[in-house]
Amino acid sequence: MSMLRFNSFNDWWFGGACRMYDGLLLDIDGTLLSGKRQALPGAVELIAFLRETGFPFGILTNDGNHSREDKSSFLNAAGFDLQPEDIISCALVLKTLAVDLSLKGEKVFIMGELGEPVSYAELAGMLPVFELDEIDACKAVIVGEGKYDWCSVIETVVNFLMRHPEVPLIAPNPDTHWPNGHGGIGIGAGATSRFIAELLNDLGFRIRRMTLGKPERAIFDYALGKIFPVSCPDRRRILMVGDFLKSDIRGANRAGLTSALVMTGVTNENLLADAEDDDVPQLVFNALSPADCEASVIPDPKISGQTFPR
Repeated sequence: MSMLRFNSFNDWWFGGACRMYDGLLLDIDGTLLSGKRQALPGAVELIAFLRETGFPFGILTNDGNHSREDKSSFLNAAGFDLQPEDIISCALVLKTLAVDLSLKGEKVFIMGELGEPVSYAELAGMLPVFELDEIDACKAVIVGEGKYDWCSVIETVVNFLMRHPEVPLIAPNPDTHWPNGHGGIGIGAGATSRFIAELLNDLGFRIRRMTLGKPERAIFDYALGKIFPVSCPDRRRILMVGDFLKSDIRGANRAGLTSALVMTGVTNENLLADAEDDDVPQLVFNALSPADCEASVIPDPKISGQTFPR
């Protein structure tokens, strides 16, 4: 696969590239926001353009911890104009999963937080349980995020799954980490679920671990169904923009979309150079806006618009 590299996404997009696409999917953390409150340069202007022109778009996030109301409020506090319905959380796919696994009306144990004040599990028709002593009545375990007593909760879940290895362990967010806006990372639900599964595997138990967010196809199918409820256009004319090779880019490529990487989040030049197969983006941008591009100098063979093999 080959990549095209550009300095500024906004210059490219506003310069006419938008006419090549029928829809735009955007990641949040590391793409639109740095941390919870700081908009990355050019992000507010991009959303304003999409809103003013009526261009079909969705905000895709692997954050299953915050409700759509919370997530849109974080973005709006940073200067955006977004509604809760613009936010497509990985945890919304629980609606589909509840039907597929016959979990509607059933109790499910929630590790940590999964949307406040109404849990995404409840929105999906399930009955969320948070008390450790009620876990044995549950038909699934859903890995949330946020601040909770990891030690006691993980130990309870591990022992429960040893007794009931047939119960699915569901992580709406498959990410192992996310940029915290302070030069470090936060631990994602994907890492927690993987740790539990590997621990149980060491003990001889094979469990059913499921993930729903990027890079899984389920969240992209859900998003396109929401944005284009009648008929979805050619998927190659849907552009997915994100900062994470293993979620945004891999997911877009596997779902048949056009993938675009921005170098303002967790991906650095070394990771990009080592990317292979589905992790290789079709388009690469130093940043959304020229204001954030000066820190990254592009080598001559990769200068704006030049194709180079991968």
